[in-house]
Amino acid sequence: MVTSAQSSIATVAFQRGSLRALLSICILLIVGNVMSGGWQVAIKSELGALELSSFVCLSFAALIGCSFHKSGLVRLWAIPYVFAFLALREMDFQNWWFDPGLLRTEIFSAPVPIWQKLVSASAMGVIAITLISLLVNGARPFLSALFQGDTWALILAASGVFVSLSLVLDGVEANLSAIGLTLAPAALTVASYMEEIMEFGFAFSLVAALVVFVRSQIDPHRRPLRTI
Repeated sequence: MVTSAQSSIATVAFQRGSLRALLSICILLIVGNVMSGGWQVAIKSELGALELSSFVCLSFAALIGCSFHKSGLVRLWAIPYVFAFLALREMDFQNWWFDPGLLRTEIFSAPVPIWQKLVSASAMGVIAITLISLLVNGARPFLSALFQGDTWALILAASGVFVSLSLVLDGVEANLSAIGLTLAPAALTVASYMEEIMEFGFAFSLVAALVVFVRSQIDPHRRPLRTI
C-alpha cells in the first residue's frame, strides 16, 4: 500500500517540469556555493554543493521508488534501496562507524571486535542481495526497452556513460604516468572537475530515468520526453 507521504512525492515527481525544477535547484546550489566559497569548494569538497546536489537527486529518486510498490512493480523492490545506498555513498557512509570503515574489506583482517566484522558482513550481504535482485528483475526489461528506444532506458544508458567517464577521469594522472605520459597541471585540474561533474550527471540521469519510467507505467500513452 502506498502511503499518503509517498503519494505526495510521486505527485510532485509526475508534475510537468519537475525535473527541470530539480535541475534548477541543483544549479542554484552550485552557483551559490561557487560565489561564496569558490570552484574548489563547490565542486571538489566532500560537503560542497555538487556532492550535495547528487545526494538530493539520489534521495529524491529513493523516495519516488518507494511510491510505486504496487501492482506490477513490487518485483522491483530493490530500486529505492539501490538509490538510498547510492545517496548514502555520496555522504561516504562506507567509511562510517568503524575503522577502517563499514564497507571496507580490510575490516575482516583488522584487529577489531568480531561484532564489527559481523555488522560489516551483514551490510555487504544486504547490498549484494539488493543488487542481484535488481539485476535479475531489471536487466531484461531494461534491455528490451533500450532496443525499443524507450526514453527512460536511453536516459539510463546515458547514466552508464556518465559513470564510465567519471571512472576514466578518476586517477587519470596515475593511469597516464604508467604509460609514460603526463598532463599539464591545468589539464589535471579540469579533469578532476569533470570527474565530479560526471558523477552529478550520473545521479541526475538516474532520477530522470526513474521519473520517466514511472510515468510510462502509470500512463503508457503519455510522451514522457515532453513532460520532463
